[in-house]
Amino acid sequence: MYTHDEIWGAIDRLAKISGYSTSGLAIKAGLDPTSFNKSKRVQPNGKARWPSMESISKILAVTNTAMVDFVALMDSATDAPNAAASIPVLGFAQAGREGYFGEDGAPILEKWGEVPLDHINGDDYFALEVNGESMMPLYRDGDLIIVAQGDSVRKGDRAVFKLNNGEVMVKEVLKKTKGQYVLRSINSDFADIDIKDEDIQWCGRVAWVSQ
Repeated sequence: MYTHDEIWGAIDRLAKISGYSTSGLAIKAGLDPTSFNKSKRVQPNGKARWPSMESISKILAVTNTAMVDFVALMDSATDAPNAAASIPVLGFAQAGREGYFGEDGAPILEKWGEVPLDHINGDDYFALEVNGESMMPLYRDGDLIIVAQGDSVRKGDRAVFKLNNGEVMVKEVLKKTKGQYVLRSINSDFADIDIKDEDIQWCGRVAWVSQ
């Protein structure tokens, strides 16, 4: 009989070898994007939460994976913690180009590099490497901006926004109203801006910065 960790580990491995984050795989299978988040694997009372057979069937279908192959992933799921010791990383200048993010804002993993950050969960974060000095003095050339996928962006947060026109920016949220953000630039040389929800392709909260 397989354990809770082995089954969840197999889902993590299936996502990785299929070129998805776990949230990206969930969306591909028609599930809620947070279905496979680490936070969903334990109930509020501390008891283990198991993935449903329906959700497993759906991810096997969309990845064209046979059950026997999924069982093999469960047998090797003890390797999964080591695989989670890094997160996807991309140069900030590349982030505005097509082909690096899916429609859900999750990285298309085969086009990204990896950076070791073994104290955080690689399925829920990605890193953008600062290029140049346009975000000085807060962010320097070579800094890694760690973005939390799927987190709500609230007033006071710093967040990465990708607009429909391809522009990618890091801003502080001054105000969030229905249908619109008021954003403060990291670089004081630039004025505050208003952005409508309809102009945003995706946004993600800046969790922290590795300098």
